[in-house]
Amino acid sequence: LKTELLAKAKEQFLAEFTGQSVEREQEMAKLRNEMTSQFDAEKAKMQADHTAEMERIRAELTKSATEFMEKAKAKAATEKSQLVTSHQQEMEQRLSQMRSELQKAHQEEIAKIKNETQSD
Repeated sequence: LKTELLAKAKEQFLAEFTGQSVEREQEMAKLRNEMTSQFDAEKAKMQADHTAEMERIRAELTKSATEFMEKAKAKAATEKSQLVTSHQQEMEQRLSQMRSELQKAHQEEIAKIKNETQSD
């Protein structure tokens, strides 16, 4: 009788233990699934945030580069205009100097001719 009771108690204990073990495994699997789902959701959110940040940075860099190019073009246009004006002024000064030299040479030639004509 004792042996029977012991065997029954053992059987009942094993059934409960096995049932608890199965329940634990099921709970662990459920927790694993929940954790995996949370991890996947967090990973997707982080990837979306990263992509959005990269797009924001790309747009900011594009805007900065465009502004830089516009400023560089404006500066180059100003420098070109100043250079053209400076060159034009220099050429006008040279032209004026050449006119003066030609007029002086012409006057000297006329004076020379007059002197030669008066001496004769």
